[in-house]
Amino acid sequence: MRSGFDGTFSAAFLDFQFYFPFLAHANTRIALRRLGSVFVTPASHRWHHALEPAAVNRSCGAVLCV
Repeated sequence: MRSGFDGTFSAAFLDFQFYFPFLAHANTRIALRRLGSVFVTPASHRWHHALEPAAVNRSCGAVLCV
């Protein structure tokens, strides 16, 4: 009997949750274009650590920046 639990999706989700922070913290110029307004990118992570008053205490999402 199948319970509706999909192990493949769960494994992919856990992989994403593990590896995505490496991408966000990478010192690269990777541009996700339209997805960059939804997901944290290296550029948005740099903004998170900026010293400009507009950046302080802003954009604190780990994966999503909505």
